[in-house]
Amino acid sequence: MAATITREQITAALERCCNANPASGPGHKLHPDASRMADLFGVMLRHGRHAVELAAVEPDIQEAINRWAAD
Repeated sequence: MAATITREQITAALERCCNANPASGPGHKLHPDASRMADLFGVMLRHGRHAVELAAVEPDIQEAINRWAAD
């Protein structure tokens, strides 16, 4: 994976995760990977970032992105 991740890449990974694991249960809870990626996406939106350095992303979020990133 590249040294940075863009909002578009996170969106694509998030969509793949949510399509494979739709929100369910009380409150329509997201899959844990989707929740992690959505948190990063929200922070990026809040701070007006189009991309972030992967080194600055928490390891559990990096792992979620890696699981759902396009080949």
